[in-house]
Amino acid sequence: MKNKKFKSMKLAIVQMSDLHITSENDYIVKSSRTLARASAQILNECDKAVFVVTGDIVDKGNVSNYQWAKKMFKDFQDEIEKEANIVNWDYIIVPGNHDLDFSMDVPFRNMVIKETLEHGAISRKEFEDEALKPQDAFWKFYSELTSCEYSNRISYEKKISINQHSSLVFHCYNTALLSTVDEQPQSLLMPENNFLEYNDSQKERNDIVISVFHHKTGWLTTRGERNNRHQFSEHIQKQSHILMCGHEHQHERKQISDLDNKDSVLYLEGDSLQQGEEQSFTIIVLDENDLANIDLCTFVVDAQNDKCLLTDEKKLAITRHEHSFAFSNSFYEQLHSIDAPIKHPRKSPLLLDDVFVYPDLEPLNGNVDDDRVYTYIDSKELFSYNDATKVIILEGESQCGKTALVKMLISQCYHRSIYPILLHGKDICNIKVKPLLSKAYNSQYDISLKNYQDYCTIERQKRIVFIDNLDKSSLNTLGMKEVISSLLNTYDKIIITTSESIDIRGIISTGTDKMDIITYSVHAFGYLKRNALIEKWIMLGLDIYCSDRNKMAEAVKTAYDQITNILGKQFLPSNPIFLLTLLQNIDTGGDTFDVSPTSYAALYQSLLFASLIRAGVHQNNLDGYSMFLSELAYKMYEKKVSLFSEMEMANAVNYNEFYDEYSKERNVVAKKDVILSKLKDAAIIKEQEDKVYQFSYKYLFFYLTALKLSRIINTKEGQNEVKKLCDALHKENNANILLFLAYLDKSDILLDEIKFTSWLPFEKLEPITLNADDKLYGRLSDLVNSLKQDVLREGIDYKKERYRRLAAHDKEDMAIRKASAAEALPDNEEFEQNQDLIDFRNSLFVTQIMGQIVKNQRDTLRKEELTGLIEDAYNATFRSLSFITQIIEDDRKSFIEEITKNPNLIKGTDEKKIQERLNRLLQMVLMKFCLFSFARLSLSVGTSGAGMPEIYDKVAEKIGTPAAAFISFTIKTYYGTMRSSELKAMVKSYKNNPVILRLINARVRNYVYNHELPHERLAELGSITGMKLLDTPATVVAKRNLGK
Repeated sequence: MKNKKFKSMKLAIVQMSDLHITSENDYIVKSSRTLARASAQILNECDKAVFVVTGDIVDKGNVSNYQWAKKMFKDFQDEIEKEANIVNWDYIIVPGNHDLDFSMDVPFRNMVIKETLEHGAISRKEFEDEALKPQDAFWKFYSELTSCEYSNRISYEKKISINQHSSLVFHCYNTALLSTVDEQPQSLLMPENNFLEYNDSQKERNDIVISVFHHKTGWLTTRGERNNRHQFSEHIQKQSHILMCGHEHQHERKQISDLDNKDSVLYLEGDSLQQGEEQSFTIIVLDENDLANIDLCTFVVDAQNDKCLLTDEKKLAITRHEHSFAFSNSFYEQLHSIDAPIKHPRKSPLLLDDVFVYPDLEPLNGNVDDDRVYTYIDSKELFSYNDATKVIILEGESQCGKTALVKMLISQCYHRSIYPILLHGKDICNIKVKPLLSKAYNSQYDISLKNYQDYCTIERQKRIVFIDNLDKSSLNTLGMKEVISSLLNTYDKIIITTSESIDIRGIISTGTDKMDIITYSVHAFGYLKRNALIEKWIMLGLDIYCSDRNKMAEAVKTAYDQITNILGKQFLPSNPIFLLTLLQNIDTGGDTFDVSPTSYAALYQSLLFASLIRAGVHQNNLDGYSMFLSELAYKMYEKKVSLFSEMEMANAVNYNEFYDEYSKERNVVAKKDVILSKLKDAAIIKEQEDKVYQFSYKYLFFYLTALKLSRIINTKEGQNEVKKLCDALHKENNANILLFLAYLDKSDILLDEIKFTSWLPFEKLEPITLNADDKLYGRLSDLVNSLKQDVLREGIDYKKERYRRLAAHDKEDMAIRKASAAEALPDNEEFEQNQDLIDFRNSLFVTQIMGQIVKNQRDTLRKEELTGLIEDAYNATFRSLSFITQIIEDDRKSFIEEITKNPNLIKGTDEKKIQERLNRLLQMVLMKFCLFSFARLSLSVGTSGAGMPEIYDKVAEKIGTPAAAFISFTIKTYYGTMRSSELKAMVKSYKNNPVILRLINARVRNYVYNHELPHERLAELGSITGMKLLDTPATVVAKRNLGK
């Protein structure tokens, strides 16, 4: 036993939820001591422990199940007490819907429930008794477990002392009061006269109020004038520091802000301990000397391997509802406003908190070479990673979201009772910072409560300074260094944002001073963050408990794919402002997100116009700026340069000469210096060096050049340029200009040229078919026959599965970036001499361009033209796959010979086995490339819309190969429903084609894991395809516990 005499007192809260105990054979009953031994590493350091269980202790609320629950808790407690110096155990438990015994005869309960929901309260004591009667066994169990008398109740308070001045105050709510067997969201109610109030009249107290309940507030009714859900949510947020709940088997930890009261509350939702895809529980540790923070430890239960593992530890702040300093109303509004004209169809006004997603930060190690460390951190955890760092620099390009991040970090500091002051770089004109700080304080805080002198007297660690856009300061490097040094004399930490063009770290760390500095680059959203923002936008204003979950998931997936397509391959970074602008334009307020009615061209124009408006350009001048920019971009395209300059340069367009020529032909919207200034402010152009500029993002050059081409495409000059671009389609810039032209132009000129171009790559090769006599089929069939039987996993959480895949894509991108930074790109001249590489790139680009024509003109082209265009796209991809198959086949023997000749690589291994493994490896590469090509083709030419399924069927019929049939099936099931009749027809048609059957199974699995489907539907899909339904590990354990 450890001596804790000189240690501060620590208290642990063990939060468990949704145990669903059914018998003595349940894993958590038999192995509760295993859970305890895993927890001991945390609990051994604590003096007191509290078990908080947020409902559904048993699966059915009868007495026999509760005896096993009592055994589980007692075994856990006994095991801990063998080692730990726990002097006091307490239990805080609230009932869940499964804790009711619905087999009881309670004849008038349904009438009571109906009457209570209608009137918003329980009007008589006997009605309350009737409603609570099915919980008799629960309250008896609770009384026996704690040796205290607990009678049926709707709410109750329990205090657990920490020390003389502090207690944990638990507000316990019985949200299962009106639960029924088949309860639905909005079917429950928590009577307002049972809301608990915390008495905070004793100012010297430092209590922590924790509200505990089973159902999330979305299960409470919104009917009636009082809107019980809103009333209860508002009440517990005002009253509590921490909220604990369960019911939905989700592990969630977050701060919830109450915007009306400028407070936030820590929200801890418990996972199920026996059901769902993952089982876990949490231990929270409080130190009596630091009640502003908690240590939160997550334990994951691995029942199959009889293990319980500590998987995550983090420190979280507890917000105190009373602040010594209060923001002024104007500054508070500024912090929560969006600095862009973004509107949402279901939420007005739109606040920053509604749509903000914390970006990832890329640490820069500060070496001379500015090498990058390829490990990102979530900016939400910035202070956790840099608790002792004095200066944190956040660098990034304009419009990357630095200012929005600063606003959220300021709010985060305030909720931790750390009081920030925000300075703007443009206001820092001299090295005298005290007047600037005083002025900023007076505008940002309520000076009727505390003045600036009061602020200066609080502890140093309670004060922090943010400087947004320090690069906008007029100070030189010496002045900036002096300002930072002066601030560090009185502030504990400084957060600075700046552009990438200024080395702030280098400026402030020069000389003899040794400052503790770290620099991060604000990273554009990856796959997971982009999805999170889209999800927030779509869910905003919707009732997640009443909306169709599959429709919402489909809307997220469709919007994500549309926006990813618009962003293109590095056309522009996935910055929040661009994503929000696009979402605003494609969200019509309905269930679907369809770009086609708006057109891609209009969306790119909206991005351009939004940037100009943010820079102060009047609406009436937008078209004038667009015309000026398109002519400038086309001039750069003609001269084959990427720069323009205010002086004469061989590799740049002369801006002054261009302006003068333009002004002779057209009216100019502004003077040349004003235009430059506005374009820089709008981040449309950036200054590479003194008076030398380029477009900030690739999409601007491509779009604006294509915009000019679209105006002259009916002229001889325009047609010649389109032909030249198609002839050199393998050059990425040419392909991208044509891609944007496909958005803008609906004439036959581009269509005819691109169709002709699609026939050229590998024109002598036969397209792959995946018939039995096909070379690709021959290589893949050996692989397919050696693979295990396909299975469908049941119980997959489709949202978690999507997040897992997106996170995997992010990791792949990070690895590619790291590899790209280390390796040189192929030499252009060498590339130009390789016709096979040219043809291969041509086939990739031509398919993408044809796909955009399909999407943009699906409602204007004749069906025959549309069918022919899609057919050509299919065949272009199929010929490129034929080429790859041939290359691998031609090089296979020489590759194997080279390996087997090298004795250092063989080292006594059987040569035949090596050949088999190498053959298998090449087959796997071919399969991967086949899947990649099919996915790319499907996303390129696939679209929804009336009549499109029939078009894809017609294309498959005309080509008449299994490969074409599979692509059309993939597209139709991606943009629509997977119909059993169509799936059966596909399986029947290709029952003797194992390669196509394997591809069909892969498509079915992808469909299943992206939709929430009932067991019956899964079983049907499995039966049609011959795939067995395989339980997830969690489902196996749950069934075992239930004796199935």
